[in-house]
Amino acid sequence: MQTTQQNMTDTTEKLRAVFLAAIMVLSVVAMTASFSGAVAAQNSSIDQGVSDISIDDGDRTIIDENVDGVLQSDNIAPVTQTVDVELTAENGVFDESNDFTINIQDSLESGVSVSYVSGSDSGTGFASGVNSVSVTESDGDAVLNVDWAGSVSDADNGTTATVTFDVTLDTGVTASNWATIDEDVDFDGTSSIDHVASDEFDNSESTSYRAVEVGTSAASQSSTTADRDTSTIVDSFNPSSGDEYLRVYEGETLTVDANNDREVIKLREFTQGEASSDPISLGDTVSSTGTTPGQAANLDTSGVDSGLHVIQYGDDSSSLTVVDIQPLGLSTEFADSEINLNQDATVNVDTDDLTGSSVTAFLFEDAVDFTNDSPIATATANLNGSGQAAIDFASGDGEAIPDDGDYQVAIRHDPSAVFAVTGTLQVGDALDTGATINTPTTADEYVRGDIVPIEIDLTGGADTATLTFGDSGTGQNVEVNATVVDEDGDGTATVYLNTFQIGTPERDHGIVTGENTGLQGAVTNTTDAALGGATDASDSSTSGGAVIAAGSYDLTVVTGDQTYEQANRLDARTKVRLNERNTESFQQWTAPGSVADDLETVDDISEAVEDNLVTPADGTVADGDLFVLEMESSGLEGLLHEALVTDGEGSFGNADQGDFFSAAETLLFDREDDHDVSTAFDAASQVAARQNAPEHPSLVNTGITPLLVQLFVAGDSDVNTAGSGAVLETSPDTVLAGTDEDGNLDTFYLVMDDTGSNFETETEYTALYQVQTMTEETSLGTNTDFIAGEYEYIVDDNGDNTQVFDPTEGTTSGFTFQEAAATIDFEGDEVSVPQENNVEISGTTTLAAGTELGLDLVTASGEDDAFVKTPTTTVEYVEGGDNTWSVTLDFSNETAGTEFDISVTRTDSSTILTANEETVPGVVTAPPAVDEFTFEDQDSPGASVVVDTFNTTQGGFIAIENADGERLGTSSMLGTGEQTRIAVSLDEDLEENQELTAVAYRAEGAPYTDDNGDAITRTAMVTVEDTEPADFVVSDLAPQNAELDEPGAVIEVSATITNEGGEEATQDVELRIDGQTLDTQSVTLAGGDSTTVTFEADTSALEFGTTYIHSIASEDGDAASKLTIGPEPTPEPTPTATPEPTPTATPEPTPTETATDTPDETATSTPEDSDGDGAGFGVVVALLAFLGAALLAVRRQTRE
Repeated sequence: MQTTQQNMTDTTEKLRAVFLAAIMVLSVVAMTASFSGAVAAQNSSIDQGVSDISIDDGDRTIIDENVDGVLQSDNIAPVTQTVDVELTAENGVFDESNDFTINIQDSLESGVSVSYVSGSDSGTGFASGVNSVSVTESDGDAVLNVDWAGSVSDADNGTTATVTFDVTLDTGVTASNWATIDEDVDFDGTSSIDHVASDEFDNSESTSYRAVEVGTSAASQSSTTADRDTSTIVDSFNPSSGDEYLRVYEGETLTVDANNDREVIKLREFTQGEASSDPISLGDTVSSTGTTPGQAANLDTSGVDSGLHVIQYGDDSSSLTVVDIQPLGLSTEFADSEINLNQDATVNVDTDDLTGSSVTAFLFEDAVDFTNDSPIATATANLNGSGQAAIDFASGDGEAIPDDGDYQVAIRHDPSAVFAVTGTLQVGDALDTGATINTPTTADEYVRGDIVPIEIDLTGGADTATLTFGDSGTGQNVEVNATVVDEDGDGTATVYLNTFQIGTPERDHGIVTGENTGLQGAVTNTTDAALGGATDASDSSTSGGAVIAAGSYDLTVVTGDQTYEQANRLDARTKVRLNERNTESFQQWTAPGSVADDLETVDDISEAVEDNLVTPADGTVADGDLFVLEMESSGLEGLLHEALVTDGEGSFGNADQGDFFSAAETLLFDREDDHDVSTAFDAASQVAARQNAPEHPSLVNTGITPLLVQLFVAGDSDVNTAGSGAVLETSPDTVLAGTDEDGNLDTFYLVMDDTGSNFETETEYTALYQVQTMTEETSLGTNTDFIAGEYEYIVDDNGDNTQVFDPTEGTTSGFTFQEAAATIDFEGDEVSVPQENNVEISGTTTLAAGTELGLDLVTASGEDDAFVKTPTTTVEYVEGGDNTWSVTLDFSNETAGTEFDISVTRTDSSTILTANEETVPGVVTAPPAVDEFTFEDQDSPGASVVVDTFNTTQGGFIAIENADGERLGTSSMLGTGEQTRIAVSLDEDLEENQELTAVAYRAEGAPYTDDNGDAITRTAMVTVEDTEPADFVVSDLAPQNAELDEPGAVIEVSATITNEGGEEATQDVELRIDGQTLDTQSVTLAGGDSTTVTFEADTSALEFGTTYIHSIASEDGDAASKLTIGPEPTPEPTPTATPEPTPTATPEPTPTETATDTPDETATSTPEDSDGDGAGFGVVVALLAFLGAALLAVRRQTRE
């Protein structure tokens, strides 16, 4: 080739000589122009100068900053990049005077600064190196002007040489010479960046490198560890060896560095291998990217399912990085899309990150635009345990949002740098400020000592208001001023006015702030009288302590920190009405001891009342049961709250202070809820122990307990005289309080569940509830008409306080403490149960309704057919008497005649509740049967019918039904055995002849049945006819002609009453002595029926030596006889020798005739004497008890 070129050169030189000689006559100028054109045309047709440019492998990647991870050290910015430029010499025209440039504008516009690193150049061939590299500008672009060193000779024509030199790439742009480059520009890392080398001959070649904008986590193929949240990046992951994961959040950008240029990075699903030798199983590829032309790239995890994945570098399966993708779910929105100036804009953030990470909010005018704009404000918050946060931006002059208009916020999850953007916030002009009183209203009622909730609504962005309670200038004698602040900007400020504390500066005169409400400055009070419930701490000589009087008080509010009088304006006014406090009622309840833990609220008690688990005590409480006192008592809230605050300050007891303050806040804030005020009640009952505590001036300094509940022994209910030994209880176990419709405590339930330890059975006790004194009325100052003391105490001559019980402010209630007992209902000596199913055994008990009872029925010793039955039952409430219980059992498979024992106990106790803690005997009797049952055809006047016979094994009653099955009448209860001539009265008289059916029923209401299970019935034709009126005839009077030695005996007088008429009737039958009625019985008889009546006549009022006429009389007639009382005995004289007198015959008295029929002269026998001396005696005895973030599709354009 060199030979060819040389021949061409020789030929050219010969031609040029001939040509020049031929045109010597031409002018110099024309010749020069002609030569220049020829050379230009020749250079444009040949290749020379810059022929190639390249970057060394390993230098093709730059990362804008280091990350919390490990990348290759030579790829962490700034990067020294080795550039090779190939030069080609042609005909010796191109030499070292022909510099070349490298256009770096693409780098600068991508945020990468480029500069030359001197001393690192070299060359090959005719190019020995680089003299210098300078940064210059050409046509508005930044270029590196390269002055290369070397020597080109003819021998170099057609050859190439390479110039090698280093440049520095740095993402921290500091070259301020170029106005086109903004220091804050970050490259996007989405495409390669070009270096374009060119020369003066218009030769141009380019090469490229990769710029990677770093993510928040990094992984490297050449590194086996990285430190991020104590996790470890490993190449070969093996859980059995304790390997951990690289943890990233969904949507987080992960920068990955491979060992080679032009690599493919894959994010693949991960499955742990079954064998330790194969710990990793690769799944589907869920995301991938190429690194061309470099070796690093970003993986976007948006849209990738959470869980374990692996990063694979190219096709290498032996070098993997395990990634644990955590769910993020970042979203954000304004709480309100429209606000006005002076209102806060709240941005709500919601994520799945429960680790308490931080989030940053960037506030932009109009719309979020990080590229062309900067945020006007930023704020940072930590996520709560639910992955949420709320960030506020204030609006108004000097605030984050200064003007009206549109705004938008970008939220960055700081650990992952994942962003979410809100919608648009519209901010309008500021509103006019104002304040209104939401509560109380003029319709609300309170009493002295109550806590009054005051809720103020603020508008127009106002967050401060001043309230005034009372008005000292209008004779109200009280004026409390307080400036309150709406701390959370929700437009509401809430405070509570404890009327018990008014007048006590240590208690801010009763002003207590609610949630998200603060006080600005001190609460002031203008009061003539000494108020506040106790001695003034600043002056121990003052009495103080009065509770604010009943009356109507002004309540005003105005925005700002001045009172309405100072501001000379008023936003709102209402009235607070305070009535007198009182105790209205006192009711006793009882309940099973087992439900004590279930009674936690008043609602629990109400539900228990509905379920009959808490029932009226009716004056008695059984051993082991709960004793519950219900009190309707108002005006105690303030006292209870003050007692809690005082105990919380540590002046009394050993309870945790936080418990007291928590209870105090609950008492204040939960106005609509019921409360457990046990702690408060106990604290108020212990005030006497704090009498020498001047640091707590709001409680009595007199040694008097202001709130007292005590149980005294029988008859001793005077608090002034009862000794300490007589007081059994001074504080209930639990005190629950309910509220009225205005949220005031007005109902208290005092639960005492230890009744068995201090009480004696069958003993009467008195319960006393009393509110004690605070101060004397006379200490209240001048305006006692408006403020009056509610309680008082008296100081005796020795200066000691004497407690005074004011009956109007105390309540007593008595009750009897009973032994726990139960009875079983039966007649005779044992409990008889028939041999059948559904047999009921019942009884009574002194225990509270709802108590669970257990029965044990066990056959007696020696019985062949043994059985054990252990049913349970629940006690039912009976008003005014012992409560009842019952069980239903199956005895159908037991043998008749089998004897057994019954015991009744509580299910949680083994103590037998029946008499003397002994079992009750029982026996299985024959099954119920009807032995004889006849109902004959008959004539009837229509008012009743007669059943001829009714002979059963269990007794019962008879029901009369018509042909339609309607019940027309029911007999009385009939005993076992044969019953005859049973008259059954009908509910309505029969008007026509018809067939009627008599149905045999057992006592418990079930019909007697035959072998087929059908009811046993009898049918008869009843003919309705006119009958004779009822005629009650008296006969068989007994005794006849009775004689008594002396008055005082009780004799039985009987007679037979027969209705000889045809109609059923009821008459009064009387026992008379000498025509005077001593007793009366009502007798009902159907026509033709009879009955025997028996009276007991007391003869104590009769006289010696007198004969009386006794009779039994109906309305239609009577039967009479005589009753003689013998003469009064004469005292026996001292015996003498007087001769015995001769007996004188006394004539027999002649019976006096009466207008009635002559009585039957046959004497009726008596239990003792046939002559009537021994009267019969009758005694009846009864026993009664629970984002994804945006998917960044990274498209990498690979250019070589």
